Amino acid sequence: MTDAGPPRESKYTRDVNGKPVGELMFSKDGTRAYQVTRISRRGGLFRGWDIATGREVGFGPRGEPIADGLRLSEDGTRAYQTTLAADDYVNSEMWIIDANRGTPIAHHELPFRPCGGPVVSKNGTRACQVTSGFPGGTRHTFVCVVDGAHGARVGEIIDLAGEEPVGALALSEDGTRAYQSTYSHDEAGRCVASTAVIDTIHGTLVAKCSLGSGQPVGGPLVSKDGTHAYQVITNPDVTLVVSIDAATDPPQTRPIAGVPGGKPVGALRLSEDGTHACQTFSYREEGSDGSGRYMTQVVVIDTRAV
Repeated sequence: MTDAGPPRESKYTRDVNGKPVGELMFSKDGTRAYQVTRISRRGGLFRGWDIATGREVGFGPRGEPIADGLRLSEDGTRAYQTTLAADDYVNSEMWIIDANRGTPIAHHELPFRPCGGPVVSKNGTRACQVTSGFPGGTRHTFVCVVDGAHGARVGEIIDLAGEEPVGALALSEDGTRAYQSTYSHDEAGRCVASTAVIDTIHGTLVAKCSLGSGQPVGGPLVSKDGTHAYQVITNPDVTLVVSIDAATDPPQTRPIAGVPGGKPVGALRLSEDGTHACQTFSYREEGSDGSGRYMTQVVVIDTRAV
């Protein structure tokens, strides 16, 4: 065994006021690292370091930072941080930060509490934040769309009235479409699943697509070009994979795979080239003598055919 020798000293250390919130994040090129800390419910710190030189940048946004509230753009030039509003602790704020300088570019006040952190498109042109609450005693889900270049809000905040959010919002790589799955209850008390299709270029709701009876499992999966999304829904009779075609006007939905009595295991997966999607299901096969065994079924979907 080779003697590794004495441990090397660290390159440098940095002490930041407050308790860490969420995990440290590296920029994609590995040249900078970022950490958010909480000082009080009225404020925290956003700090970034140049790995080579140790130069520090950052500022203290208002409000209490949330655990998964920090996201970076792919090119490392923008950071997005969502906090709980400092003045009422009911609403939230979204901060758009110049990650190189550690200075805020813009911030937006959002209704009610965040549902997860910001979602950023791969090309960095758009970011979205979902919030949810009960104005007037009815559940509402809100989606705010932000321009990644200058931090301005795109359109008005979209209100999905009467809907409960499920899973994370899915944003296309080119930043042109977003999909948010929700559910509500009909007059008979049955769960009804929907997916909202959002034009993120203009910040408008294209359609709220009904997926049928059942509850969404996780969030939607979006195709590489953003024109299609796929959502798993489940009810007592069957679990379905539903396709949402946003290339048509209006968007069309249809079930493309189903397993009676099946329970989805894990998330729906999309191949790297976007040509196929796979979902694993578990179900029980009953024998004629009353015995049974559990079975696994993997459904493979050719996305080019749907």
